[in-house]
Amino acid sequence: MPGSRYIATVKAGPGCTNAVMLHSVWKEFKPEEGAMALIGFCPSVGITGFTLGGGMGDITPYVGYAADLVEEMEVVLYDGSHITASKDDHPDLFWALRGGGGGMGIVTSLTLRIVKAPQKGSSPRFTRFALTFDDEKEAYFRMQAYMYDSKSSVKFGGTIIAERKTLYGSYLGSREEAMDDMRGAGLLDPAILTADPNLRSVLWTNYKQICGGKEANCLNANGDGIPSLGVEVREYLSYGEMEGRVICEYTELAPTTLNRTADICEDLGLGEEYCVPGEPPAQRPGATNWVELDCDSEKVLKKFLEESGDPTAFMNNFGRPGVFVSLGLFGFLLPKLEEETIKKLGTRSADHTPIDINHLSHGAPIHVSPDATAFPWRDAGILTGAVTEDHANIILQDKRFQKDINKLQGYYNYMVPSIPNWRRFYFDQNWERLVEIKGRYDPLDVFGKDVTAEIPIQPPREKNGFLQRLKRLFCFWAIKKGRNEL
Repeated sequence: MPGSRYIATVKAGPGCTNAVMLHSVWKEFKPEEGAMALIGFCPSVGITGFTLGGGMGDITPYVGYAADLVEEMEVVLYDGSHITASKDDHPDLFWALRGGGGGMGIVTSLTLRIVKAPQKGSSPRFTRFALTFDDEKEAYFRMQAYMYDSKSSVKFGGTIIAERKTLYGSYLGSREEAMDDMRGAGLLDPAILTADPNLRSVLWTNYKQICGGKEANCLNANGDGIPSLGVEVREYLSYGEMEGRVICEYTELAPTTLNRTADICEDLGLGEEYCVPGEPPAQRPGATNWVELDCDSEKVLKKFLEESGDPTAFMNNFGRPGVFVSLGLFGFLLPKLEEETIKKLGTRSADHTPIDINHLSHGAPIHVSPDATAFPWRDAGILTGAVTEDHANIILQDKRFQKDINKLQGYYNYMVPSIPNWRRFYFDQNWERLVEIKGRYDPLDVFGKDVTAEIPIQPPREKNGFLQRLKRLFCFWAIKKGRNEL
């Protein structure tokens, strides 16, 4: 992003997760340095695969994709040789590994840039907020307009969970700046926010509650002008704490994707007083005494960040097999849509549910050419969650797509192997170059797998497959030999 600064790099191995990466930034940098490492909201996801597929998170509008932040990668090739891929060494492989989905070799490490927050003065602030709406279609439209029409929107990233009618936002600035921006975007308009009296607004700063709940009504607190219902605001002194809050929320929003138990306080080594009663997810109907973390507690959040550095901790390990299964379409990357389209996607009725928005990617990614890396979709501002047939039909009616399914855009890290035109859906015009590079760096397709770059010309298969097996045996021997010589 023009004006952004890189202040350090971090070298990560293939076992490093989002949670471990966040821990390292929180632990190794002082809050006033404003250090930020891009991560996704699922803590157990590995950084290597995250980056190979593009890599999106809450701060993508300011820092770009993970593929844009890589300095170099160390790679073991099919013949056992060990190379470094960067803009100066093996630049073609470096290009392919940044958003091309892998399948070229074994990435043993990658070096990523740490970005400085756009702070004012020597005391940066970071704000996490949640806005709950009754008029969802208007909220979707106003949020998209803000993303593209406001220069300061690059400091804003977030998620919309349709089931909760809630926008969860992360803002690189103070609570005053965040709420001024939301107010200017029309997203604090009481006419579109919830009217549920049980959802009283709350405001916290540095773990101290300022208003809401049992405190004063937020509408009149400190002149902040926060509406009395449907708004939650929490301001932190470091990026690590704000993103720690995001992951803490995730343990309740998507519990089955983590290796947690019903008693998450015990998982974290905390007493029961740091948890609150919760509801077990549908995937665990037999669970009893289910509790959730009190993410407003300073002790909970800092304990969570500390434990995130332990690769064996529950947040660094995926949940039970088979509990997180996506069927059908998933992960559309949407450019700016017409007003009618975005409002239809946000409309709720008896036979239509608004579409989930998992990440935002306006801002920094748009400043990168579609062929600068293997990740092609540089005009997209929204990454969706699951896409129903109804959602897909609405999207295809937009003038950008003109009812042509071949114009749809997909996010490789949310891969759907059953899509027939996956080569174009994930890689567009970059596919041919990926295939050519694959042919040079993995000519025997040792690292080949479904939905990755294919070698240009498939060798003929012998009737008994003996020669093919012999070739693969040789390649794996070469890799083992190469590792022993490192």
